[in-house]
Amino acid sequence: GEASFNVVQFSDDAWFTKAQFLDVAGFQQAIFDGPASFAKTRFIKAAAFTAIRSERGFTLEGARFAELPDFIQAHFAEAPRLDDMSIVALAGPWYRRLFHRDLDAAARYRALKRLAVQGHDHERELSFFAEELRSLRGAHDKLLPRPWNLFRKNKDGERSRVWPGGARYWFGLLYEILSDFGRSLFRPFAWWAVSVAGFAWAYLDRHFANPQAGLPVRRHGLALVLAHGLGGCVIPQPRRARGPTPHLPRRPGGAVNRGAVPRRQEGPARVRLGGPEQD
Repeated sequence: GEASFNVVQFSDDAWFTKAQFLDVAGFQQAIFDGPASFAKTRFIKAAAFTAIRSERGFTLEGARFAELPDFIQAHFAEAPRLDDMSIVALAGPWYRRLFHRDLDAAARYRALKRLAVQGHDHERELSFFAEELRSLRGAHDKLLPRPWNLFRKNKDGERSRVWPGGARYWFGLLYEILSDFGRSLFRPFAWWAVSVAGFAWAYLDRHFANPQAGLPVRRHGLALVLAHGLGGCVIPQPRRARGPTPHLPRRPGGAVNRGAVPRRQEGPARVRLGGPEQD
């Protein structure tokens, strides 16, 4: 059945090492005066450590949680140990984590992130931060605007927002796709390489219409330099259709005499001012 240790004071050591809780485990507002160990403990269902207070060491090394634990407002005199702690909910498929309906999930991840910051565990800090942003989608941040909120009011009598958390939803999703919330070095490099190659192709296609003009290596190299130097931010103008050269003389009938060379006028220009030509 449910293991309830709510509002219990442990005046001595509390060892739950390698214990297995088959049902809900509750430690809400519990006080640990001595060291507490949950090393390699398995929580099959929910685990609540809300508002606990630990005056000595507290370890969760190797603990395994089947559901997201609750450490909101938990106080630790010493930073708890989170090494090798795993949460099965984080290992689910990506499409199940796109939309979270648990309104408390973001607060729980924020509490875990605070514990990681306290223990200088930077890797888990970034991981919990990423899950915090993910958990806001669907619960607090909405995918699309809700125009019917223009005619609704909340419990306080204020008008509801038309698109709650819309910017954070899409910018957070873009942040995840481009860099995995700042945790990936490969993704930004891959996107940069793809963009440079794409814009190099655009420059090559738009500005170097004749494939026989010049050396191909030079053409490709120049296109890459242009794409990299401009950062892929400028789209080249499309090449214009080639027409007849305007300065070439024309034959009678409108055809262009391409073999002819325009005459060069020598001597002073003659200007007619209403009378005979004057030099």
